[in-house]
Amino acid sequence: MSTGQLGVNVMAKVVICYTHITPRLVRRIQCLAERVPDLVALEVAGCESVYPWWQGRHAVGTVRQVQLFQRPLEDLSQREIIEAARAFLEREEPDVAILTGYDSRYMRFMARWVKKHGGRTILPMVTWAGDRRRWALKEWAKGWVVRRLFDAVGAGGQRTQAYCLGLGFSPQQIWRLFNVVDNEHFASGAERARGTAPSLRSQLGLPTHYFLFIGALEVWKNVAHLLECYARYRRGGGHWGLVLVGAGSQMESLRGRALREQIPDVVFAGMKKHEETPAYYGLASCLVLPSLSETWGLVVNEAEAAGLPVLASSQCGCVPELVHRGINGYVFDPTDGPELVRLLHLISDGRLNRERLGQSSRDLIQYYTPERWADALADCVRHQQLTNRANGPCAA
Repeated sequence: MSTGQLGVNVMAKVVICYTHITPRLVRRIQCLAERVPDLVALEVAGCESVYPWWQGRHAVGTVRQVQLFQRPLEDLSQREIIEAARAFLEREEPDVAILTGYDSRYMRFMARWVKKHGGRTILPMVTWAGDRRRWALKEWAKGWVVRRLFDAVGAGGQRTQAYCLGLGFSPQQIWRLFNVVDNEHFASGAERARGTAPSLRSQLGLPTHYFLFIGALEVWKNVAHLLECYARYRRGGGHWGLVLVGAGSQMESLRGRALREQIPDVVFAGMKKHEETPAYYGLASCLVLPSLSETWGLVVNEAEAAGLPVLASSQCGCVPELVHRGINGYVFDPTDGPELVRLLHLISDGRLNRERLGQSSRDLIQYYTPERWADALADCVRHQQLTNRANGPCAA
């Protein structure tokens, strides 16, 4: 292993480990590999049941990619994952491991193994204090564990950074990575869709103007509340449609409610692939994300890259960075129905300049790119290497 000054690539063997590499992660990994040449992308499983639309292996270009199992994560025992991870680590002997989780036994095992063998560990985080109910004793124990497992943290935003400080990490251990998507994929795809808007709308069965939701149709996404507010919006004279892209356990109940109550212009588009979603952004008029719990909300990044105004729940981790009131959208309380109904009317009734809001989204999201994510993470890797050289191996 050779080291250099900060700002220069450090030649070290680095592993970045995900449960499953989805299309959203491909560009990030490629950008990181440009800055950390000896990078191995490790994925544990071929898919996760909670994300059935991301099955299969997604290639990350020329980056060396290792998949431990082709089976779904839910079909694997912790023991067999740990044994496969052990064999991988013994073969690769990484200098730095970037491990995207701490809840699973196999992730904690990998962190301990790397530290025991003289390496350094980094934890990218997107969770924050308000994304779920917290208990003080459990949080204290979590802080004690993660501080011993990880030498540095990559925080997904200011809410996550505050949470990391609360867990006991020092400011010098925290890098602000943000949470990013391949902006160009959504910007160019949306523009192509707009170029053939009349025929594409007809082909996809979409209204001329519509609010767009993309995500899992599950309780924590609060889609039932969105549908109720949308029905009130239509009864109050609103004229835009509502398009729901995604699948989940609430699909049939939501569809049944829309039919029973004869709520007009509700389109259940179903599950769509990564390559298909830019068209839905491109033909939409506004994104709505009403989640009760959301660590970040990458659909906000995607919508802004496509040039959309955004209405986002205050429970989305991304709102301090990505949703600026009156500039590119609005933040709302996900339990306050009248507030959301009012915002649906405000966005759609012509009082606001939607083109200006959409352009502000484009301008804002230009800072949040895979390239900047990779710059910050590569800098963190360099610091770990230089610290390791100065201090010697760290005990687990």
